[in-house]
Amino acid sequence: MCGDGDVCGYILVRKVLPEAQILDMAVRRAEQGRGLGKALLEHVQSQARAWGCAKLCLEVSANNEPAQRLYVRAGFLVVGRRRKFYNDGSDAILMDRLLA
Repeated sequence: MCGDGDVCGYILVRKVLPEAQILDMAVRRAEQGRGLGKALLEHVQSQARAWGCAKLCLEVSANNEPAQRLYVRAGFLVVGRRRKFYNDGSDAILMDRLLA
């Protein structure tokens, strides 16, 4: 919770063994750059390990460079691309992080 009682950020994950898939993640704009995204990813990595998952995977818009930087810093690697995946015509960058 943010200081004002509102939600600061969230992450939505589903378990599909042997992996966990990050379906959505967002951090309130006013809270970005304070480590909340990193904390959410660390928590999900810990939970995915507890579930017995071997990797985390996600897709992110090619236009969302701040999110891509966050994921790379968290150990994700680019493993593929889906052309014109999003409604705005941008590509989806596919990323994985091994949890071994």
